[in-house]
Amino acid sequence: MKTSKATVRFSINLRQDATNWVRLGQMKRMQYGRSLADFTREIPAPVLKRIRSLPRAKAITYVHKYLLGRQDTFMVDLRAMKVFLEQYMKQYGSGLLNEVAKLTDRPLYRRTFYATFTLLHTCPYDVHRHWFMISAKQNMAKQVKTIAHEIFHLQFIHYYYEYCLKRGLSETQFQDLKEALTVLLNEPRFRKFHIALDVGYPAHVKLRKAIQRLWKKKKSFATFLDACIVATKRNA
Repeated sequence: MKTSKATVRFSINLRQDATNWVRLGQMKRMQYGRSLADFTREIPAPVLKRIRSLPRAKAITYVHKYLLGRQDTFMVDLRAMKVFLEQYMKQYGSGLLNEVAKLTDRPLYRRTFYATFTLLHTCPYDVHRHWFMISAKQNMAKQVKTIAHEIFHLQFIHYYYEYCLKRGLSETQFQDLKEALTVLLNEPRFRKFHIALDVGYPAHVKLRKAIQRLWKKKKSFATFLDACIVATKRNA
């Protein structure tokens, strides 16, 4: 399979992080077996209260100002993380991302991805911007794992979203499969990149175990994916 020279461009953007705080603070229901409190436990109670009382746009502005006023407590660390990850990706990035692409049996769909930092643990992504967030709360091995995890999402969505829906998965089931598939980042081939193990969500424990079993006996990615689709329907 053709490989590409790939990279991630890192930046620090507090307004994007404010948007993540508001996204989590204003969520209405639990996801993937995690409670709402689990998603928001790192947001100070007075800030969370304000987030929930304001319209989205005003809440983002409020949190942005809150972060700007406290940036002397975290900005040095964010800049250090940015430098470390840039150096890591310069040395290992293309190898890591092409290994992720091999899991999907397709070349990387693009050479450049974009990442910013969040002061929370939960990291969103945006398919259209080829962008994701990295948690400043995580150690370096987990941050590198997040890079692989989120780009695996983007890669899988790009090539297989339509296929999975045509094979009968609902949108929710597709999201479950997409998340559960990241268990493949625990394959031995990824240990040379010094990334942390991918633990996954509580709701996907059974499906992730099924995916691991199917991966070991796969003959092609196509047959493997079809079997995973069946397993996802059973897990619903």
